[in-house]
Amino acid sequence: MKGMDIFEKIAEKIMSEILIDFPFLSEPVKFVHKVPREFKLKRSKWRNWRLEVKDNSGIKPLPMLREGGKPLGGPLQIHLVYVAPDLGRRYVEEVISDKNELLRQRFAEHNLGEIVSYSIKFYEWIEQNVGKTRENIRKVLIEAIKESSDLPEGVVVVPVVIGPSYRGWYYEDVKREASRLGKHSQIILWDNFVDMNEETAATLACDIYVEALIQENIDKLEELDGLVWRLANPADGEGETVYVGFDYSRDREGRISGAFALLCDSYGRLISVRHAPLTSDYITEEAARDIFVYILERASKYAEKKGLKKPVRVVFYRDGPLRPLERVNIVRGFERSLKALGLDEKVMCLDLVEVIKRHSKRMYSRYRGEITNPWFGEYVVMPVLSGFHDGRALVSSTFVDFKKIEEEGLDYTVKPVEIRFTSYSSRMSNIEKIVNEYLALTALNFWSPLRRPKLCLPLILAHNLANLTRIGVQPRLPE
Repeated sequence: MKGMDIFEKIAEKIMSEILIDFPFLSEPVKFVHKVPREFKLKRSKWRNWRLEVKDNSGIKPLPMLREGGKPLGGPLQIHLVYVAPDLGRRYVEEVISDKNELLRQRFAEHNLGEIVSYSIKFYEWIEQNVGKTRENIRKVLIEAIKESSDLPEGVVVVPVVIGPSYRGWYYEDVKREASRLGKHSQIILWDNFVDMNEETAATLACDIYVEALIQENIDKLEELDGLVWRLANPADGEGETVYVGFDYSRDREGRISGAFALLCDSYGRLISVRHAPLTSDYITEEAARDIFVYILERASKYAEKKGLKKPVRVVFYRDGPLRPLERVNIVRGFERSLKALGLDEKVMCLDLVEVIKRHSKRMYSRYRGEITNPWFGEYVVMPVLSGFHDGRALVSSTFVDFKKIEEEGLDYTVKPVEIRFTSYSSRMSNIEKIVNEYLALTALNFWSPLRRPKLCLPLILAHNLANLTRIGVQPRLPE
């Protein structure tokens, strides 16, 4: 017992003084009372991110959607098609009626528009036959989508599949068949649907809105001023940069089956997306060249159409670390694209940014005497450890709602992302600029009302598309 008392005193002492834990220093250091001199703790202006973005409300700082924010995409009219298990039709109908009303309220409360109607199609859920249940879901989904094709003009159809309470391959069937019929879809497990609370309903409402907006505007993304909100000022401060999110798509055996490059302008507005068919487990020089030609041509036309500055800089975000061969191929592909388009190599810039989610590093902050996550926008500049990088930082890119944590007794343990960058131009970027741009684009994560994702918008969209192709779905892309 005496030993336990001593341990508690030591723990209390540490907890009262610890700021950041760096178990990755050159010498074993578990707890430090201040940031080591080779590290620099900084706070981005994006800590107050609501001051830096805009929607259709004209209010500053930007209110969250449920506080009066109005999405740039405008209100939508939605018809939900529920594909539900036949567990007793009257009972299921009552559950869906109750939860649809909750969704309808959250949809309106978040100024997303209106869920004007819904319909239900039942499938047979055979507990002992997963394969048959999967086929039942697929057939009923197709019927449900086709039957909803005669709705009034302007009403967007969104299928919501309430799946069996186990994770099976029916997910792939739903995404594949819905995509084939030109629809984005939502999937929720039966148990989760029955237990759906207000927060889950709000998240699902935001999912439905964004997916429906993209579904209806896939060939005219350039005409939108943004999906939900956009940056009030360009992320780079000049409006001369385009941001590319890049992620590989893999099959179930982990083999590369292609890659997606998603393009946003300096304000975080979605311009287009490019799919690169690949057979190797890294991007080839030829594929990189084709991607950059597409990006620069599309971005230049977009800038001319919008009355913006023509881009002279490309920030290429990679989800995960780049291997040396990938880096070489990307840079050579970029150089070849400049020659192909007749662009001046001395003017054009390329910044490669690796966003690392899986690592052993941690960053902590103190809040009312407790150890918790740091604020959104706080980051630590770290020394560069290799000749491949020009800068490195640990970045807290996840918004932490301390008020909600305190009220509901929640315990969040979100890791920061590690950002590494390399500049390939005569105008060298710095880590502060790279981090601020990344946080700016992270402030556009609007899928969740609580903004929990840690990836920037271009990477999230590229990642989502890559996940679809991994399960055999060919998403509809801009022409």
